[in-house]
Amino acid sequence: NELVNREQYEELSLFSSAYLLGKQGEYENSIEKYNLLLKLFPDTNSIDIIYFNIGTIYLQDALSKPLSDDGKLTVENFQKLQSAIISYENALKVNPLNEIAKFNLSILYSSMPDKPSQLISDKAVQELSNIPIGLP
Repeated sequence: NELVNREQYEELSLFSSAYLLGKQGEYENSIEKYNLLLKLFPDTNSIDIIYFNIGTIYLQDALSKPLSDDGKLTVENFQKLQSAIISYENALKVNPLNEIAKFNLSILYSSMPDKPSQLISDKAVQELSNIPIGLP
């Protein structure tokens, strides 16, 4: 029930688009839109919310993927969880009272492994097996 003026339209439209993409499971596109939002509107009042949403998208993306064969996080998912931590920390720098960011960050800190799986995926082995041996 709020009137959107022309100055706010682009920012709100981009925010809505990023949010909906995240809800639809298009995590990479959602993060791209949120990062564009930060770039285009660095003085927005919603910076802590944007960082929080980026962290949540990284977290959802990592949790939606399977573990490696040894039951540990893949390198890709490990990196996404690290990005989620950084995003939640950024949200808390802007707004130290964001209780949900504090909660999510505490869960990540308490459950995050020190390192990802050391197993090489079958796909990587298959790709390495296609490399010719010896000099041409």
